[in-house]
Amino acid sequence: MKELREGYTTGTCATAAAKAGVVALLKKEILNKISVKLISTGFLEIPIKNIEIISDSVVVVTVVKDAGDDPDITHGKDIVVTTTIVSKNPEKISDITFISGRGVGKVTKPGLPVPPGEPAINPGPRKMIIENLKEFFEKDREFLVEISVPEGEELAKKTLNPHLGIVGGISILGTTGIVKPMSEEAFKDSLVPQIKTTKALGYKAIVLTPGNIGMDSAVNFGVPRDAIVITSNFIGYMLEHALDNGFDNIILWGHIGKIVKIAGGNFYTHNRISDSRMEILAAHLALHKAPTKLIKEVMEQITTEGACKIIEENGFGKIWKDIAEKASERSERYLFSQAKIGTVLLSDRKNILFVNEKAKEIGELAGWTFSQ
Repeated sequence: MKELREGYTTGTCATAAAKAGVVALLKKEILNKISVKLISTGFLEIPIKNIEIISDSVVVVTVVKDAGDDPDITHGKDIVVTTTIVSKNPEKISDITFISGRGVGKVTKPGLPVPPGEPAINPGPRKMIIENLKEFFEKDREFLVEISVPEGEELAKKTLNPHLGIVGGISILGTTGIVKPMSEEAFKDSLVPQIKTTKALGYKAIVLTPGNIGMDSAVNFGVPRDAIVITSNFIGYMLEHALDNGFDNIILWGHIGKIVKIAGGNFYTHNRISDSRMEILAAHLALHKAPTKLIKEVMEQITTEGACKIIEENGFGKIWKDIAEKASERSERYLFSQAKIGTVLLSDRKNILFVNEKAKEIGELAGWTFSQ
């Protein structure tokens, strides 16, 4: 197998641009590449796309993001840094003010590594920029570092930023400075900040949903968007983190195609690993003494929508209650009975198949009203 190529983060790009800009202003050197000190260890040489000196104190530098073989939405995009050097109180040591330019978001909700009101430039990149500009610090000098990503506002729509309360663009990220081709663990870790934000906003209950169908449905039925967390396929992982963050009232809210897997004890729901939907539906039909012909017809379906239609048409919609109860039961067992977990089953964005009693109780406790 071909070894995947590593890249560098938006934070590393911004650091390279800021440093190249300062070198251009103070040393009068126009570089086409520059070495930056990484957050972790070592140095990395970063190509510079363009340097434009605006005045004796202002420079604009562009670096192209290279994510290597990682499917990063910012790969190939311009990261633009405008650095301004200003005079300040000579009694104080140099410092850096970070500014979000076009396409870089601002934080509006608590619970993230950066407080509300600040540019969405994470602590890692801030630290890296400071470390790389330290050699230029003097007592009468301050640096204003404005980071822009011209396409950032559109790119942010493909991220969790809007849900996390980061408005106006993407975040400038990086914990080591290096982008390793996306691992499953890294993706799982990227989901957890949603839970922290929900907790920081003071919610006592949380809704976990695999994706946008559940998100849209829950909002339509009156659940505050900030109380809803997308889990993707990592149901078990996100249940654990919800509990670790103090949530012992949890609602699973999702399409029957995902929730039925949880009812069967599958807490990682990717279809290449877990595709027992029809078998679980068939088992519940058998428990309700459905005819063999109907069970066989359901087993032959490719989609859960097709199976649901057949089940409803034949008068066996009563199995939705059993599946919802089983999903709650298996999830509570997964958390060793440390949380109450309700379940809302959907057939699509607009229609609820079943809401179990625990979901209703949690909803009432949280002040949310929803019904079938």
